[in-house]
Order: sequence, then structure tokens, then C-alpha cells
Amino acid sequence: MKNILLSIFILFSFLGCIDDNAYDGEGLGGGGDATTTRALLEQINREVLIKNSATQLSRALSAKEAITQLSTAQNTNELQNAQNTSSAFFEAWKKVEALYVAKKYDDIMIDLPAQIDYFHIGKGDLYAKLDGIYTSKFPLKDLLFQNSTKSITALEYTLYGHQEGLDLNMTQRRADAAVIMIEHLANKSYFISEFYSNSLAFVSAGEDSVGIMINQLIDSAYKLKEWRIGDPAGYTQKYLNNPDAERFEYYKSIRSLKGMDMILSAQLEMMQEGLEEIASNNAASGEAQATTALINDALTQVRAFSSPIENSPDSTQTRELYNTINSLQTSYSALIAALNFQQDIIEADGD
Repeated sequence: MKNILLSIFILFSFLGCIDDNAYDGEGLGGGGDATTTRALLEQINREVLIKNSATQLSRALSAKEAITQLSTAQNTNELQNAQNTSSAFFEAWKKVEALYVAKKYDDIMIDLPAQIDYFHIGKGDLYAKLDGIYTSKFPLKDLLFQNSTKSITALEYTLYGHQEGLDLNMTQRRADAAVIMIEHLANKSYFISEFYSNSLAFVSAGEDSVGIMINQLIDSAYKLKEWRIGDPAGYTQKYLNNPDAERFEYYKSIRSLKGMDMILSAQLEMMQEGLEEIASNNAASGEAQATTALINDALTQVRAFSSPIENSPDSTQTRELYNTINSLQTSYSALIAALNFQQDIIEADGD
């Protein structure tokens, strides 16, 4: 009932914004002070973008150390350490990816996410390609030249096998491949962290950055709903009534719920560290509060699963979570309209 009432509130807020707050090229529509907005953008930059990218880099380096150790001794303890530190890195990346606004400020940053993460990209069988590399006699460096074969997606398969290591034969060659992958991922993580730490673009863009932020949140909510929940659960048009747990983002390590948690946690940080106040200063407090409430509802639902979502893709809990994220996406649309910005067109697919 709570979600239904929130959805009704959001819908009427959104409809009410269409005429009064239609985008007119003027930026923020509520008369908020530009100096205050800049100060809040500085806070978001410092407490969210810089901090999360620094955590991603730190965890990449920890994973690199553990995987390097695994390459010297393929035993159970070293493998578990490599798995745990790598999964912590994957989770840190989810927070950075969810709020990845760097692509809007520098063209060189546009392709970095695809160089890190291969989820929902391409149509080829990456795992079959990796299996061929593991059994090949050619040098690994000559074969692991594509970003896809050095991605988080590739590393998860390398460390976990088809699921949770049950079928995993951690050979020397497989461990050495993991070293190459994490070195690539640590390098990309460093690049992102350096950009956020040194670039003035996000803060300097002022109110334009507010529109960029909310459009990124809309995109993040859409992909969480459609790619990370709807596709595996069989709720999207593409896979309607055809659930398949292997479509979950972290099916192999059985950590898909944790990935969802990190995405929503990053969105909550963005709201609480400044976006809520920016909205309040510009006559959009109701839309912002409704959005934050929905994020908290979704986080509660994610954390209420008593078993991995991979065990039962289409369940009552999954459907409720999907519906909440759908309401969240609508809420972000209402927020961007209330703030007098234009919503970007969302790409429907990543294949």
C-alpha cells in the first residue's frame, strides 16, 4: 500500500510538472541560489564521486595483491581470498558505475565502463572464448587483448567458474589470466579515481551538473529494473515469462543482490549528500523526498531476501522489487521535470 500511494503521488506530481515546469532552456526553475548549488555540488563531488572512486581503486589493488598470491599457489585459502577481495572490488565498481557522470565532461572517459564491465554488452559467448584461451598453448598476453576478456565479467568467471567454484579447476594458466585481468581493471580504476580527484568540470558546470546527475540516476534505475531484475526474472518484453537465473549480473558468484544493494546505496548517497537539498532549494522538495523514500523501500526489499535471488528468479519478492524500481524510475522523471531539466532518451538495450 505504501508503494501504491507513493506511485500515485509521483504520477500526479509528474503530470502537474508538465505544463508548469516544461524545459525551457533556463536551467533550475525554483530560483535556488547558484552559490549554494555550487557548494552542494562540491560536497557531492567530495563525499560521493571522489570517495567512491577511491574505494574502487583501493579494492582493485587489494584484489590484485590477492590474485597475484593465487598465481603462486592455487590452494583453497588463496582462491577464497582472491574471490572475496575481487567481489569487494566488483561491489565498489557498482557504486561508481551507478553514478558515472564522468562521460559527460571528457570524451576520453566515455568508453571506460565498457572497458571495465562486459555485463549486457555484445552477443558472443565470452565464457567459451575464455575456455579456449585457458586450454590454448599461445601466450596469455597475446590472447587476452580484448577489453571483454579482461573485464569484471571475465574475472568473475575465471575465479568462480560457472557458479560458485563448484566446477572450477584453478590451473596455473587460469590464475595467471586472472592476474592480467586485475592489472587491467586496476589501471582503469586508477584512471577514474584520478579524473574525479583532479577534474573541476563537475563543480564548474554548476546547475548543468544537476541535470546530468538526475539523468544518470534515471538511467541507473532503468538498467537496474530491466537488465538486472526484469531480464532474469522474465518480466521484460525480451524474456517475457522466460526466467533464467543465469541472466543475473553476478550469477557465477551468487552476489547479484549485493550488486543491487550497492547501486541503490550509491543513489541514496547522491540524494542525501546534496541532491535533496538542491531540490528543496528549487521548489522540488516533495519530489526529492518521494524519491528518497522509494530508494529506502527498495533497499529494504533487497536486504529482506532470505536466500540468493539466483535460487528463484521469479518470486513474489522479486516482482515487488521490480515494481518498486519502476516507481523509482518514474520518481526521478518527476524530479527532473520539477527542476526544469530535460530527460535524456534511455537506450533500450545493451546487446
